[in-house]
Amino acid sequence: MLYPGSVLPAIVALMLVAIIYQPLAGFVICAVCLMVMLLFAHSDVWLKGLKGVTPGIVYLTVIFGAFWLSPYTKISTETGPAEKSFSIYYHFMGLVSPWEIMLATAMLLVLLWKRRKGETLSLGARHGLILIFALYCIAFFVGTLHSGAGLLAYGPTAARRPFIALIPVLSCFACYLLVINTIENRKQLSVIFRLMRWLTVAVILIGLGRLILMVQGVQQGLWFFGLPVVLYDQMVMLYVPIFVIFLQICSGHAVRKWQWAGFALMLFFILFSTRRFNYLLLGAGLLFVYILRPRIRLASRFRWGKKQAVPLAVLVAGSGIAFATITQLRQGVTQAVYSMDMASRIGQKNSGDMRLAEVRNMLRNMEERPYTFVSGFGLGTLWRAIDYQPVDPFTRRLRISRNWYPKFHLPYISMFYRLGTAGTALFLIWFVVRSRALKNGLATVRRPLQPLALSMFIFFLLVFPSVADTFNPTSWTLCGIYLGLLEKMQEFFPKSCPDS
Repeated sequence: MLYPGSVLPAIVALMLVAIIYQPLAGFVICAVCLMVMLLFAHSDVWLKGLKGVTPGIVYLTVIFGAFWLSPYTKISTETGPAEKSFSIYYHFMGLVSPWEIMLATAMLLVLLWKRRKGETLSLGARHGLILIFALYCIAFFVGTLHSGAGLLAYGPTAARRPFIALIPVLSCFACYLLVINTIENRKQLSVIFRLMRWLTVAVILIGLGRLILMVQGVQQGLWFFGLPVVLYDQMVMLYVPIFVIFLQICSGHAVRKWQWAGFALMLFFILFSTRRFNYLLLGAGLLFVYILRPRIRLASRFRWGKKQAVPLAVLVAGSGIAFATITQLRQGVTQAVYSMDMASRIGQKNSGDMRLAEVRNMLRNMEERPYTFVSGFGLGTLWRAIDYQPVDPFTRRLRISRNWYPKFHLPYISMFYRLGTAGTALFLIWFVVRSRALKNGLATVRRPLQPLALSMFIFFLLVFPSVADTFNPTSWTLCGIYLGLLEKMQEFFPKSCPDS
């Protein structure tokens, strides 16, 4: 019998072809996916007998398949050697990307599908993502005022930059709307969860394949950070599975052998990246998992047994051997850990001096326009190196911006520059209220799904405030997907429903 999960192998195969044969094949594949979406949209006959599967679930399957398997994979050559492979974010002729075409088409088809059923498009919870979308639309308007063509022009900001900076926000909100409007019952939500599980397996296999090709010298890495990065954007898709398995380990629940293998590989990919933020996100996430573990009423204490102790010992021993025998890995990890202290000598050598200077320059830029302490400079605006700004530590050369820079390397902090005091305060109020609602809702979800709900909540808690100053839609999009799924879990899998 056919259901959306059944088309996953075909989607995986097509996206792997895109990864290997570069943009032209990727564009053709995206066009084929769009045609499939249109085909399902205009004829419900094709979906008869598929046990309640709707056109919306098919759209969501295609969108998830493209997003999980072919995000950002071509990095700017200014920051290191780039892997020449397809990215769904690539803008053809600087105008539109396959990802934007797919999202816009899926949203249009969902609207038509809803209209045909006599329903309206849901915008989610009353205090949900719609409020943050409205806030960032205001920031977009402020950014256009500060662009080169605006009334408050500041620096050589191109008029199209605020539009580019708004794309991650639009991607986040669009995926959130797709999730809450296409999933209509428990069975469909279960299908999506199975789809995500197999997509995660596919990401791990892609990473393993890349690692083998890199070791053989066939394929170069995605970035220079002591060692080439095996996975770049796709790495953020591994945190929730890691948190789920870690929660099972801490709670004394049985962890299967294939879960241990996946857990080890995912940890290795993050460790192999030798990036501070990855380590901080992983460490903070695991700490939050342990702290919030009693919240979901699983085991209240560790219940160690042979099934938990032996695989964990093998994992620790394997990590120790790799750390001891791979010199570059040892140096990269050690350097990344020590460099978390930005003020230290190692920290300053590894971009700490650049980031500290960015904080000073952020405040100096705002001092030139005092009203921006309230309103911010908005989305997409450039900032000027008023104080001395060290060059990128990995290139040691100035960018083509000639003393004007496109964004800050300051997760969480850069929100203040974009939104100002007023916008930042509104964001934090919304974030606290929404997080409390989500946390209180964790205990209402049926017990077998609580580990997944807690893991998605922790990812949202740690990542969503950090993505205020990026042109990369991946983290934004994943937060929108997880937020929509959390709302659907609370709706369709309350504790009162039967386990069947």
